[in-house]
Amino acid sequence: MMQTRSWNKRRWGFLAPWCAVLKPLIRYSDVHGMTDVWDACEYLEVALPRRELKARRSHLDNSSGSDEGKASDSEEKEFLIAFQKVREALALLAAVEHVDEDAWKHLLTTYCKVDMGREGEEKYEKVPVRFLLTMDLEGITNQKDQKKVHFDLVHFCGVHQREHPSPEYAKALRQIATLDNSLTKNEPGVDIEIPVKVHFPGPLANIARPLKNLLDVGKAERVIKNQWEKYACKKQDVEPGSLRCTFVLEPMDISFLEHDNWCSSVEEMADTMERLVLDNVRFSQISSLAITRDDELEEDEECRWKKAIGLLLMRIFDSTCRPAGFANTTYRFENTGQDPDPLQVGMLEVYCADNLTLQGEFAAMCSALVVNQMTRQLLLSFDESPEDPVESAFWWKWMAYALFSKRAHACSALTSLRLLIGRMTSADIEALSAVLASSHPEEELCNRPRGKVEEKSAILRAGAPIRSEIDDSRQTAIASGVITLPSPISTVRTFSDDGKSEWVDAIISGYGRCQEAIRTIFAFAAIPVLRQVYFRVDNNGIDWSSELGQLLA
Repeated sequence: MMQTRSWNKRRWGFLAPWCAVLKPLIRYSDVHGMTDVWDACEYLEVALPRRELKARRSHLDNSSGSDEGKASDSEEKEFLIAFQKVREALALLAAVEHVDEDAWKHLLTTYCKVDMGREGEEKYEKVPVRFLLTMDLEGITNQKDQKKVHFDLVHFCGVHQREHPSPEYAKALRQIATLDNSLTKNEPGVDIEIPVKVHFPGPLANIARPLKNLLDVGKAERVIKNQWEKYACKKQDVEPGSLRCTFVLEPMDISFLEHDNWCSSVEEMADTMERLVLDNVRFSQISSLAITRDDELEEDEECRWKKAIGLLLMRIFDSTCRPAGFANTTYRFENTGQDPDPLQVGMLEVYCADNLTLQGEFAAMCSALVVNQMTRQLLLSFDESPEDPVESAFWWKWMAYALFSKRAHACSALTSLRLLIGRMTSADIEALSAVLASSHPEEELCNRPRGKVEEKSAILRAGAPIRSEIDDSRQTAIASGVITLPSPISTVRTFSDDGKSEWVDAIISGYGRCQEAIRTIFAFAAIPVLRQVYFRVDNNGIDWSSELGQLLA
């Protein structure tokens, strides 16, 4: 071992100053996809340099010639130098890994002081060249500072890394290339692509409008893509005998529940996700998305709440499959174990709180999930299963419809499900089975009579009113339950239609069972079906093997 360390020091010691730059900023991160049920993804997490932002500077007029304004400009210049130094240090480490994997691990453990376990342990053996970037967000309080964060991401992953390398970096990279025995003078050199993704740290209590950061990352992704497309016109091969390093931005991952005050309202979250989804922004994963409700809503706020939560659910489980070829980010599959043809969200974790109303948010979520084209991998976890048998049966009927029904098979892209629940009874299995066995599942689901008109897929036009709360005894809408939606919805399923009533029952994505007045035929394309299901039921030691047999029968 001592001989190996001595050899490494003689050969790679010139990189010690670069490792010193990274030492306080880098650590090994074992990022699990969905809690503990999907394989973990290993990253080297890097805390990018932070600006020393002061709120009073946001009010300065830098053109006034004040000393503080000039000092701020000077500090920004120093920050950009430090920022580039970190980027180039990471690139040099990646180049070392390309040449000598043992040296890469040695530099990380000995010089950067990264805890990667011991030689021979799985943790030590699986260290990838893959970086998770923690952005400088704390202290961001105004639009001017916000633009700097957007600029930082472009500065890191855009063409600046190719066009403006520092002389010290270029020299160190040439030294590494001389140690690469695979390079020849007669063939082009090697361009090492280094995958990075954005990570939002917590807590975000000190950050103004944290959802704005998601929009800014989406904008930065477009700028980066446009820069590289223009640069490709003058692209040249790597010079023979040389190495070149290029940071490539992968889809970001975000977590909602871990952060306090993620947004000031559900409306803001819904608007943000709509803009991101429609812009084809990609996510490697969205975790800890809580489907809950505000128990303190006033009656006049109910309509706004339902409209916003419905829009959020409709976008999280969007029914449109957007091609990856038009996205601004891409995956490097040689470095990941992910789906080679991922949808807009690689993995999605949804947490259902225990205060969801019987016929409200849970049914709304399931009505969107049944036509999901956003993700193939879903984890659905519950705070508690309903104790009331009627409510529990209601939940299981909706889950059956959303996950296993004929409509789900025809319209959902879901292929892998992790379902974490508190308990499951024989009555729950019977409720689930009733929906699956029915030739008319929507009528079974909502306990409605058989219609004279067959179920149809329909388009709801923009601005058409829908009844989201219905008094079945009178077949009239509850006042707080009549809402209008700003955009057309193409994922409407009508049922229990007597052929003469003005209003017809319908399952509307994001809103559950409603009534609507406009019916237009819409055909769905064939979609892959769910093939893999993982159940974990906490029944406090109670044997429920007979109930499982019923489910699998």
